[in-house]
Amino acid sequence: MTKTLFDVPLKHPGHVAYSNSGHLLAVTSGIDVILMDPFRVVLVHLFSGAAGHLSTVNQLLFSDDDRMLLSCSSAAIYGWNLETALKEKTFEHVSRNSQYLCMAHDLRTESVVACTAEGNIRVIVEANVFFDIQKELGVGYTSLCLLARASSLFA
Repeated sequence: MTKTLFDVPLKHPGHVAYSNSGHLLAVTSGIDVILMDPFRVVLVHLFSGAAGHLSTVNQLLFSDDDRMLLSCSSAAIYGWNLETALKEKTFEHVSRNSQYLCMAHDLRTESVVACTAEGNIRVIVEANVFFDIQKELGVGYTSLCLLARASSLFA
């Protein structure tokens, strides 16, 4: 039997992610990201406006240690420091010529791996493109999974 604890009225809800500890819940709503405590049913932070995304956020991801929340939109990937009161942006990668579909984060190397709409894989280190893996002839990458402990990327 399931029980509804609370409803959150959102316009155009999208991706949802729980922190690894389970104490935080992040939800997208258009260009906004809502961070909340699901047990106390309180808003922790709203990532919105000029400091946030300018296009629809399509994926959220907590770092393995829950210190950073990563958000991905069509042309930008941001990392938000969850340990500070203001939740400052500590990672920013914007590429107007690319469209990102999904991402994975490696805490050990502080890098982000993302799939582009063109079917390529992009490795981003310290907010700069480190290298691209071009799609094979006629076959592109559409999703990925990073297993950092085994130094493996599945795409």
